[in-house]
Amino acid sequence: MNFNDYCDYKGHLEVWKIFPDGSEALHFEDANVVCSGMGASLALAFGASATSDLQNFQVTLFQVGTGGATNLQVSSNGWLGTPLTKSQYGASINTVEQSLIASGIEYRNQAFGVLSNAYIDKVSETKVRWRIILDENTANSQILNEIGIFSRNPHQTTIGKSYLCAYRKFAVITKTSDFILDFRWTIEF
Repeated sequence: MNFNDYCDYKGHLEVWKIFPDGSEALHFEDANVVCSGMGASLALAFGASATSDLQNFQVTLFQVGTGGATNLQVSSNGWLGTPLTKSQYGASINTVEQSLIASGIEYRNQAFGVLSNAYIDKVSETKVRWRIILDENTANSQILNEIGIFSRNPHQTTIGKSYLCAYRKFAVITKTSDFILDFRWTIEF
């Protein structure tokens, strides 16, 4: 049995520049890759007890990075090429440091941006949209070209362990204080 024969999932990413006058310019738009970490996170959610905290299984973390590569755009991918460190994000982003599980290996002390529920919308019965905002004080001087969204802590451990759920390499952009970057990410099941 092939999972794709029974599940028609797809993702889409738009990267917008928003300027101080409120004008917007589309920088990038294309489909994304839903990664195997989504399946692992869902499997752990379905196997969890009824008293488990639902937030552990939600996709509420992200990373942006500078090492995007075409060979990372596969469903078996588990990490970004070169994710930003906590200090590279700057003080405007709420970050956590926890582990990343990729290819069965735990990578500790990874920096993740945290998404509040205000930036996650159920667009329809089968579609969810995340908005990741890098304001004018975030990641300045960084040459960005990749992004990933991650499950929070599906193993329900004291120190969180995340899985990459979707990934996208995008056209290179140097982040400056002249604009806000608004990543609009949609996944439909």
